[in-house]
Order: sequence, then C-alpha cells, then structure tokens
Amino acid sequence: MPDVTIQDQIDTIIENAINEPQLVGASVGVMGDNEVIHARGYGYADLNKKIKATEHTVYRIGSITKQFTALAVMILVEQGKVDLNDIMLDYLPNYPQRDHKVTIDQLLNHTSGIKSYTDIEKFWEISERDLSRPETVDLFSSEPVEFSPGENFQYNNSGYYLLGLIIENVSGMSYADFLKANVWQPLEMFDTYYLGKIKNVKNIATGYDHKDNEFVLARPIGMDNPFSGGSLGSSVLDLLKWQTTLNENKLISRQSYNKMIEPGLLTGGKHTTYGYGFFISNLDSVPIFL
Repeated sequence: MPDVTIQDQIDTIIENAINEPQLVGASVGVMGDNEVIHARGYGYADLNKKIKATEHTVYRIGSITKQFTALAVMILVEQGKVDLNDIMLDYLPNYPQRDHKVTIDQLLNHTSGIKSYTDIEKFWEISERDLSRPETVDLFSSEPVEFSPGENFQYNNSGYYLLGLIIENVSGMSYADFLKANVWQPLEMFDTYYLGKIKNVKNIATGYDHKDNEFVLARPIGMDNPFSGGSLGSSVLDLLKWQTTLNENKLISRQSYNKMIEPGLLTGGKHTTYGYGFFISNLDSVPIFL
C-alpha cells in the first residue's frame, strides 16, 4: 500500500467533517517551517449555485481582522506617529467620554473598560444597515464604562473600532487604503478585502445558518459596522502569507511583533491571555497565538 501523506490525512479529516449535516464547505491551509504543506477547498462556497470552495475562496474572517488592525498600529508606532502609552484622546480629541483616560495599549489589549457596542441590544436592532462612524461611536460612548482603564480584561469591539479611527486620523488614509498600501499589496494578498465598502467580491463564500435540518441564508449585517474589529475578508492562501509575514518580521520588527504577542498586564499585576490582536495560549507547552 502507498504511504499515507499528511495531505491525505488532512483530506480525510476535512472530508469527513464536510459530510456532517451542519457544514457546507471549508478551505484549509497548513504550514510547516514557513512552507505551505497543504491548501485546498472542500464542499461548497455557495450551496445554491453549486460553486465549489477552493484555496482562493474569500471568507469573512471576523476578529482575525483585529490582528491586521494591531499590526497597522505597530507600523504607525515604528513610524513615530503613535505612542502606545498615549491616551486615545490625543488622537481622537472629539471622543465624548473625556474623563475616561484610556491608552492605546489598553485599547489594543481589551483593558479599556469601554462598553463593547456588540453587547448593546440597540446595535443588533439596527445592524442590518451600515451605521455611520459617529452613530456607532455615540452608541457605545453614551454607555457607562465597565471599569477603570487597566483594571480588568473584557473583550471589546469598541476598542478596536476606535483604533481604526485612530489609524485613519493619524495616517490621513481610510482604514482599508492604509492596509492595502502597507500590508496587502507588499505581501501580494490579492484575495483580501475590506468588505464594508465592496459589495461584489469575487470568490466570496455565502454564509448559512442550519435550521430545522436545512441550510438557510445567514442573517445579513451591514459589513461596515464591524469596521476595524471584524470587517475583513480573506482566503486561506492569503492568511498563510499573513502568518509567514508575522513569523519572518516582513512588515514590522521582531521587537514590535513580540509586543503584539505579550500578555496584557492589569493594574493589579495580573496578566491576561490577550496581547495585541491575539489570544495567547499553549498546547503541550508550545505557544499558540489565535
């Protein structure tokens, strides 16, 4: 019998998963020693149109967007345009909560204490349309703060929304244009997009929910609303390029990358399990960054 390769093993695992009734399709990539070992699609990107998933299929990547936002901030730090210890009001002078002195560092590691707008019921009542930037900021800045800056850790989409505004104010570019010029084009990430302003993305997967033993289209959301906390789309091949970039320090220094994967420190001396854009864990004593 021929030897079973790692690619064969991956195929078996994913194809078995695709046969489960709650999964339409997937694209899977595996790397080893900064080399792509495996990249391919399984099942469907669009079930109704019978479009197969491939390694170029674009998916909404949700909070992986935060990794790109954090790296964009670190690019500005290395350019001398942002200081991690500055309070955000230095960059967003019109922010309403003027007594809440939050630093850039605290926005990045979810210790700001600002209310996450995705925890506000009103947001979900109006989220099918694209909200304006001031409308979204008003939504969460009018809420009481959860705790004093640095006192606690609480995953927070509002903090990363504000970081996107800071990137725009400091760079003079839109968030999407800054990433395109400073990240995607240099890395030849041609399957990566800001989904908030592009309505017809080539190769994008259709989202589904599984209800009553059948697939139905997922509830729509205005894709500009997650902004710099979750509005990007990408393919598995591009995300492999992204991971290689982080490993090889192609866009920022090793010192800056190490800062991104350093656990946050609370004012009481306790460390969190989150850095800048990454959850930090380990498997059998091997560090994992998610």
